[in-house]
Amino acid sequence: MHISTWHETLALIAQSIDASRFETWIRPLVPVENSDNACLTLAVENKVIMDFLDQHYKKTILSFSKKALPSIKSIQFVLKDDIQSEKKSVKIKKSPEPAKPPSKNRSISNLNPHYTFDLFVTGVGNEFAKSVSLAVAENPGKTKFNPLLIYGGVGLGKTHLLQAIGNYIPLKNKNSTVNFVTSEEFYFSFIEAIKNSNTKIFTDNFKYSDALLVDDIQFLAGKDRTQEEFFYIFNTLYQSGKQIVLLRICRQTP
Repeated sequence: MHISTWHETLALIAQSIDASRFETWIRPLVPVENSDNACLTLAVENKVIMDFLDQHYKKTILSFSKKALPSIKSIQFVLKDDIQSEKKSVKIKKSPEPAKPPSKNRSISNLNPHYTFDLFVTGVGNEFAKSVSLAVAENPGKTKFNPLLIYGGVGLGKTHLLQAIGNYIPLKNKNSTVNFVTSEEFYFSFIEAIKNSNTKIFTDNFKYSDALLVDDIQFLAGKDRTQEEFFYIFNTLYQSGKQIVLLRICRQTP
């Protein structure tokens, strides 16, 4: 696809979806040259974004691409790191970090102060998890564990580690904004925000976090509108180099 054709596609999509969603998910896409003129190849930043686009925006992009260039028959996403720089059609630019409001530590009220690394009982099965969690807490957003997913069965100390990260980060930097929330709280707060027409305020409460900690992420399964809002916040934080920690319970089968 020629660059001018992709720009035409962008213009068409921009007129059909919410501006914030367009800037987050569509604008950063980069067309990549390939030998199949009927397939539009687009480079993305990471696997999380790739999966989200494939599920939520692939049909939209294909539809408007066909309007711009009827010969387009399919869409494929590739990781930016998997293609050679000389084959990129345009230079990928890192999304700018959003302006951060005056610091306000939101981690104190909803984190259990007794959940600390010092009080965590370390065993053979959780020693590595503790080491990784401590590394993340000491250098949030600057390790290879971002996002960090803590998962396992019930009663293994996952919530303790999750909240220990949240309690530790402000000790290293008292101006850090740590946001801890269960996915159930996230869901019901989002529904309330929709009812009150203040979703922007809801989103802003999360997207300016230095660290976002989400407990029981599996609760969002099947809740498409809430998932889209969460991934918008997730992507904003990830592109800004902020730390994300997710906890997922793995149900053990008998």
